[in-house]
Amino acid sequence: MDILTFAELQASKVTDAALGLLAKGRELLNEFEGRLHAALLGDAITDAVNTLFEHGADIVHVVEHPKLKLFQSDLYASALYEIVRRVRPELILFAATLVGKDLAPRLAAKLKTGLVSHCIDLRVEYDENGNKRLVEIVPGFGGLFFAKNVILRTPQIVTMTPGVLKRSRREGGRRGELVRLSLEDLGLDSFESRAETLEVVETKAAKADIDVAKVVVVGGYGVGDAERFKLVEELAKVLNGAVGATRPVVDAGLATKEQMVGQSGKMIRPELYVGIGVSGAMQHVVGILDSGVILAINKDENAPIFEVCDVGIVGHAEEIVPKLIEELRRRKTYP
Repeated sequence: MDILTFAELQASKVTDAALGLLAKGRELLNEFEGRLHAALLGDAITDAVNTLFEHGADIVHVVEHPKLKLFQSDLYASALYEIVRRVRPELILFAATLVGKDLAPRLAAKLKTGLVSHCIDLRVEYDENGNKRLVEIVPGFGGLFFAKNVILRTPQIVTMTPGVLKRSRREGGRRGELVRLSLEDLGLDSFESRAETLEVVETKAAKADIDVAKVVVVGGYGVGDAERFKLVEELAKVLNGAVGATRPVVDAGLATKEQMVGQSGKMIRPELYVGIGVSGAMQHVVGILDSGVILAINKDENAPIFEVCDVGIVGHAEEIVPKLIEELRRRKTYP
């Protein structure tokens, strides 16, 4: 099985999500024989090639052109289609980012093949005949359960939720095969996009990024109001962590969508997760299961969060959190 991953770039650097796809690809190739390919599109992007090799790619297909400097949906999809025709992979992986969610269905339509979106895992299982097959795991019905999917046509196309995949350790000096292609090689030198991206404007997040934070403190519905949510923010500050929230808290306007953790928000894997007033609905839990240590504080001793946490404290947030903050500050003062 040859696998092709789309190497998405931000500011000319390969994203963590794209590197996570390479790690998953290498894992799958422990079960299936084949090579791991990466498709890299852009302008002046040669420096990114070594990053892809050092994180597991066997072959990198590079298409460089000024037209590709900014993401152009139909041109990128057409270029990927031509690469797929040459590589003939059995599996194509995208991160479920804004770019990936745009490209994957376009490519699936061109290839007339199946697509499974927002996967949280890819597994190898055996069918009734004892043959290995790839199974995609997707949260179903609002995260109430996990569904298994099998794509019956090849190539299979899968988008994976950012945050569920951990990138592999960098292998400095590792090299592979570099395939350089031009738009002319792909028959796209005269391609005219129906819509053109003129500029990409990046906004600086007002809060710490929960995707990369080692500590994330999450406020749930049980926090209740803005005054008690300040306890969440204060604890995060003491722990040098980021502030997260569940959907009800975001809907109430106490936190931004960028801070939302769970199936419809972000998948996170911090070293320490602290949930305050978080009930533990499946939609949220699916986004935190890979955390190093899960600490839950909830007044309801029957809250589902206690079934998945490593440490659970039953009690009211306004009573427990200030004491926790006080003790943490004391320990910082007296090491």
